[in-house]
Amino acid sequence: MKALLASLSAFLVAGMVATTDVHAQDVTLAAPFLGATSHANDVALSVYYLPADAGALEVVVTYVGDAEANQPRRTVMRLADGDRVRFGLPGHPGTLYEFTRNGATVKLSAETVGPRAPKSSDS
Repeated sequence: MKALLASLSAFLVAGMVATTDVHAQDVTLAAPFLGATSHANDVALSVYYLPADAGALEVVVTYVGDAEANQPRRTVMRLADGDRVRFGLPGHPGTLYEFTRNGATVKLSAETVGPRAPKSSDS
């Protein structure tokens, strides 16, 4: 019976982890300390938020690229209600991340983008 319960517990935990992993899709965080993971191109990231002062939410993103798997990096941002932030990560061209806050919900989107087309003034 113990072996069955241990197997069932491992299966349920694996299922919970699998439901929060995405590949360049949307992730929605609906409560503080509720984390999720995402993988887009060569970057894996983990994200959660905490309540901050003045009604802001502090969003914490820890990420690592395939080439530097033992060197995680972190970025932290404060979002007020209605804020939207878009950025790429240094050294990881090809993915544009967007964080949007609506009330107590923070949404992360990852979009694969191509190389920047040169402007006429770049020539």
